[in-house]
Amino acid sequence: MLSAAQDFRQKRPDRCVLARLKGRKSIDVKRGIQHTLSMGLMWIRVVFAASAVYDLVLGVAFLFAAPALFDHFETMAPNHFGYVQFPAILLILFAVMFARVAMDPVRHREFMLYGAGLKAAYAGTVLFYHQASGVPGMWLPFAYADLVFLVLFLIAWFKMREAAEG
Repeated sequence: MLSAAQDFRQKRPDRCVLARLKGRKSIDVKRGIQHTLSMGLMWIRVVFAASAVYDLVLGVAFLFAAPALFDHFETMAPNHFGYVQFPAILLILFAVMFARVAMDPVRHREFMLYGAGLKAAYAGTVLFYHQASGVPGMWLPFAYADLVFLVLFLIAWFKMREAAEG
């Protein structure tokens, strides 16, 4: 079982480094460490913020304008738009989660794996069926984008794990 201090270090390594420096006289050292930590997290914040915007836009578009999107891409619509609207709502919920990760990647590191799962599920399903039997072209750009996000999410998760252990 972890002590309270060990548990805190695992959840908030950025604050632990700063806490260790409290006894030092140089305020510049503290600022330097804080700046280094925030710059190391910046790309992760940007990736998850971009994914939040991307999934929010897609979710809102398919929730409110699915018929127009299917017409625009000349793709056959499902027999009921509930089949499109439910995943659209899920995308919006994931967008909120990605925004939370972007705000505090250290605290919400565990959400990164759920996001990677979403991206792997969508990209894997679309790309499998694209190879096996073909899918309408409108779905492929989203699958490739999710594949890129999947790789970035996993890299971010591993980086955050290293920070928590180190």
